[in-house]
Amino acid sequence: MHGSISALQWVVNIYTIPLASVLLTAGNISDRWGGTAAFIWSLASFTGASLLCALSTSLGFLVAARALQGLSRLGACCLRRSRSSPALTPTQSSAPRRITLWGATGGLALVAGPIGGGVLTELLAGAPSS
Repeated sequence: MHGSISALQWVVNIYTIPLASVLLTAGNISDRWGGTAAFIWSLASFTGASLLCALSTSLGFLVAARALQGLSRLGACCLRRSRSSPALTPTQSSAPRRITLWGATGGLALVAGPIGGGVLTELLAGAPSS
């Protein structure tokens, strides 16, 4: 699959457009479905959208699959609202540690994701990226 720089920018940026458009409804969905149900739905739909990305044969299909990834991320946004619930932090003394661990894990994933994806692409594709 070859594309112009602008086409590649669409592949990267299309994820955030649907995510930002439905972000404000995340709390409402969490209240109606429950945080766990919303998260499970998000995990399943994100996995399906990721599979569509992997199977894409054209840039148009890849952009559409990335948009589905952005929409399916909504349930994970519900988790942010629900993470402050008393059920997730049983004692006040453990709350700062749990929130620190949650933030550090997210930051590590933010850095490790693109690097790990690049390494996997190099190993599985067998071709240099230059």
